[in-house]
Order: sequence, then structure tokens, then C-alpha cells
Amino acid sequence: WNEMTDTFRHGMFDKDKQLLLNAIVHNADIANPALATPLHARWSTSLMQEFNAQYEEEMNVGVGPMRT
Repeated sequence: WNEMTDTFRHGMFDKDKQLLLNAIVHNADIANPALATPLHARWSTSLMQEFNAQYEEEMNVGVGPMRT
């Protein structure tokens, strides 16, 4: 475990770290429906609150919702 964390801290390029972190977050998001129902409901509610907070903040600073 220490070797893995040391590699992440010191032996990876920033772009590789970002790619790894993005993959971890993406996997957490797509795994949500496979969770037990109470946990799935809690996770879904948390995600909706996060997305709504981001939308409100973007509107407050004048950038509007992010578009792809």
C-alpha cells in the first residue's frame, strides 16, 4: 500500500494523476445503481444536491450551467 501511495505522490505525472482520479470518480458514479437500495437512494440524493449546488454557484458567478 505504501509503495502505491508513494508512486501516486511522487512517481506519476500530474496528467496521469488526474486521469486516475477521473476514472475513480467515474466508476463510483456508474456503480451507484448496483448498490443496495437504501445506499443507492442516499448516494443519488447526494449527487442531485451536489449538481444543484454547482448550478446555483455557476449562476451566481455568471457562467451559467456548463455545456459540453
